Amino acid sequence: MARATTNPHFQLYEHEETQRLMDDLVAETIEVAGWDMYYMPRRRVDFDDIFYEDAQSKFDTAYQIPLYIKSWQGFEGSDALMTQFGIEVQLQLILTMARIHWEEIIYPSEKDAGVFRPREGDLIYIPNLDYRVYEIKFVDEHPYFYQHGYENQYDLTVELFRYAGEILTTGIAEVDCLQKTSSINAYDWAILAEDGDVLLTEAGEILTTEDFRVAQEAVGIIDQNDEFEEAAGDPDAANTETNIIDWTESNPWGENPW
Repeated sequence: MARATTNPHFQLYEHEETQRLMDDLVAETIEVAGWDMYYMPRRRVDFDDIFYEDAQSKFDTAYQIPLYIKSWQGFEGSDALMTQFGIEVQLQLILTMARIHWEEIIYPSEKDAGVFRPREGDLIYIPNLDYRVYEIKFVDEHPYFYQHGYENQYDLTVELFRYAGEILTTGIAEVDCLQKTSSINAYDWAILAEDGDVLLTEAGEILTTEDFRVAQEAVGIIDQNDEFEEAAGDPDAANTETNIIDWTESNPWGENPW
């Protein structure tokens, strides 16, 4: 004979011990079928309260935590997309994090900084998959509709990280090297004195290592500067009035002093 109510022996919405059991089962499933990854929270170095943006961010901590790759069939996203800046490839993954892992591994150290859940803008490093760094674009706090009384996991939509001048001191060599190999900031390539001060030329320009030009050529900055310089005037007359703008690498967008 069918009951007119749900089974009274399973109170998922009221019985805390049953909910704790479901938490443990979700965490154990991720530990069995997931990957060891690193979660890196974003720190705001110089946050602007007026424009609500940060001019500089840094990542100085990495937490090892198991995550499950939910999009197991491969990358998602719009793939190759033609934009006004050219072809843009958006490769996304969906990663599942158990709340009990967050509460036990990350939250105790981050609660004083106001980090109460995984946040958009934080980074995920997957060492065993493709050794790439991904940025969290969206955190789904309700991947399921309360089947167990409350949500016991997060779904993180991540996208391949694009370095934009962040300070990387996480202690993971594969992550921290992005600042050196991807940065086009002259200060990241500067030659330092014994006291740590940046060495300058008599003209006030930063002395950089030879690898700085290689890094700029890799992203096409120097080649583009040369084209602008030739179009503006005589490329060999950087300090004469034949050039309207000085396109040197140290100040590619600055006007000449005259």
